Amino acid sequence: MGDAMRHYCAIVVLLLLTGCERPTKVSLALSETGSGIVFRVTGNGSLGEMLVYGPEYADHATSPSDRKYAIWQLEPDGGYLSGRTLDAIGEIAYGTVPAGYKQVTPAQGSPEMIVPGQTYYVVFSTVGATGFAGFFHLRNGKTEFVHLNRPCFTLDEHRSWKRVPCFE
Repeated sequence: MGDAMRHYCAIVVLLLLTGCERPTKVSLALSETGSGIVFRVTGNGSLGEMLVYGPEYADHATSPSDRKYAIWQLEPDGGYLSGRTLDAIGEIAYGTVPAGYKQVTPAQGSPEMIVPGQTYYVVFSTVGATGFAGFFHLRNGKTEFVHLNRPCFTLDEHRSWKRVPCFE
């Protein structure tokens, strides 16, 4: 194989490797003071929106994105498509708005406290990579994601959301 062909192959491989999507990953930790939750985020997608839903979401939501149960919502200052990459953000402490973002919910003040023993739902909507969603709780001084059948929905004949049984 000639030098030109080796260079061409190396460039193709490099382009393939750098253009690959790295999945969105989220882990939980307690803040250094132990008084709050920190979401540690990685991935090459840009954060278009983050939502934390309260404990009532699982039993009472009437659509997949029923904002009535959102207790904290963030979005980029410049709109959904202008977010920073998850790798650049690194961590989001619950109740602290990262640089380049604004708090949408609540409109003013701090979000309600995360109550130990209650289960919450978090959604990271991303641009350029798959997002992330999961239920979590704070229990016995530890934060963790928990498996919980999230509510399932379908559109009825009138194009309205309807709750349906989930199948795994």
